[in-house]
Amino acid sequence: MNYTSGMLENDLRDFADLKTLHAALRSLPSTVSPLLVVDALVHLFTLNDTSLSVLATTLKKQTPAHLALLAPRLEHVRSTRVLFVREYLRVAGEGSWPAVIDVLMLITKVGRDAAGRRTAQTLAADPAAAAACAALVRGWPGDWLVETVAAVLVYVEGDLGFDALAPHVERMGITDLEFIEKWALEGSPIRVLVQERQSARRSRSKAVAWARAIGLDVEAFHFHLELEAEQGGGFLIDLTDTYDPWFQCELVRHDRSLPEYRWPTTRLGLFGGADGLSVGIPNVDDVGPWFRAASQKLGLTWKWHAAHVRTSVRGKARSQLLAYFRGSER
Repeated sequence: MNYTSGMLENDLRDFADLKTLHAALRSLPSTVSPLLVVDALVHLFTLNDTSLSVLATTLKKQTPAHLALLAPRLEHVRSTRVLFVREYLRVAGEGSWPAVIDVLMLITKVGRDAAGRRTAQTLAADPAAAAACAALVRGWPGDWLVETVAAVLVYVEGDLGFDALAPHVERMGITDLEFIEKWALEGSPIRVLVQERQSARRSRSKAVAWARAIGLDVEAFHFHLELEAEQGGGFLIDLTDTYDPWFQCELVRHDRSLPEYRWPTTRLGLFGGADGLSVGIPNVDDVGPWFRAASQKLGLTWKWHAAHVRTSVRGKARSQLLAYFRGSER
């Protein structure tokens, strides 16, 4: 788009939509008022749909004069991105805009795969980036940016990462805890704390107790099984130490004369139990024998070759787990 100076100023002054505003900020002639540009940049920081990459590439196009004016204006803006930038500049110095722009781009590459973890380690080694990440996590407003930079603190040596993450361990999701338990620095305080928290959680886990009761030697446990019957039917079971309800089970008989939502079903789960198949509501302690007896009563033969299985156990333990449900059926 070929902008005239007047068109640019109108877009900047009116805080146009993100796409237009981004284009305007990347096409600035020297005649446009710096104060107008800074107002638009501040607005760009506050738009929820502004990605970090858009923010970084836009900032990269600005002159040092624009960025010098921007820093004090951000002091009174409340957003996670602004908090990150302010803290970075406080530690690294007001002249560190090129570095903070590069860091914003790097954050978009933080993840839980190998490449994402390497990026997190790179950021953790930058004292200003580590301090900025800690500032965000201490507030923990719960948005995606905080969840992302928390992964950086897993690799920060010393007390900075621990002091920021430790207050939130009790309310972290299971995937966060498992990530820290697996990838945090060996022997680091945050890893030790999370390992203790995980051990306590697993010791109280009903799913782990169930698995041990059928002969599995496990410290953590989850199991998901879906089956389809040759005669038209379905079976689903979930056992997990991750969330409640920890046990859910459903057995359904297909009846093509009825709409699917009215197919007779026996279940036990989040919304209680129901026995539409007259086979008895399953009891978690003997769900395997119940499943086999219900299958025999209903005349259902299961397609074990096409079973959909997800579980934390492998090898012989996995075979033992499936045999508990399958019995002698082949």
